[in-house]
Amino acid sequence: MKKYFIYLTFLTFTISLSAADRNIGIGILLGNPSSMVLKYKLESNHYISGGIGYAPFTDSGIVIHADYLHRDFDLFPQLQYMNFYYGFGVRLSDEEKGLGVGARGVVGAFLKHRTIPLEVFFETAPVFRLFPDTELGLDFGVGIHYFFDSSGF
Repeated sequence: MKKYFIYLTFLTFTISLSAADRNIGIGILLGNPSSMVLKYKLESNHYISGGIGYAPFTDSGIVIHADYLHRDFDLFPQLQYMNFYYGFGVRLSDEEKGLGVGARGVVGAFLKHRTIPLEVFFETAPVFRLFPDTELGLDFGVGIHYFFDSSGF
């Protein structure tokens, strides 16, 4: 567990240093899993998001998740600072029985601050676990991203 924490700290520090001039947001997600998260803007409404953390409500230890997200502007156009997103991804976890592998479907919403490149988000992600056992699970959480460059916002 200690080596994972050291790796996570090093990774966060490295990403923070290289993110100053890019469309990258860094933050925290509280829920299942609770994790440090990154969000990278590919295009105006496409993102790659991921995190590494711990799943307190399951038998998983360290959890890594990565998703491809699409932001939907047209769902509620009257909500100028709130957008919804959906996507798909993968979840890897360190479990007692071995490496856990699953597919995620993500649905969420985020609220942008008007002047600060900050967003608060909540999401839920049904997980279809393939290994070591086949079962359905649920990831969920509330989090915050800070964007180093406001164009990623």
